[in-house]
Amino acid sequence: MKLRISVDPKFCGPVSLGTVDLIKIVRERCSFGLAEAKRYIDDAVFGGEIVDIPLPAETDGSALADEIRALETPAKISVELVH
Repeated sequence: MKLRISVDPKFCGPVSLGTVDLIKIVRERCSFGLAEAKRYIDDAVFGGEIVDIPLPAETDGSALADEIRALETPAKISVELVH
């Protein structure tokens, strides 16, 4: 299972607002290192890509998607589970 994410970012200069918490959640729930989690989110934010993040078998994808949807952030985040 994968988590498909796209981000419509809000910027303050070169900085994307509201994506630190998204990186943190992806890092913690997927057991990624900081660099790997940040790469996925940066590709979505700065590259304008729709990214598919592979989920470890023990990760509850539905709960993770709900947690991301609940983030209060100026960025608009779209998330869905794909098989």
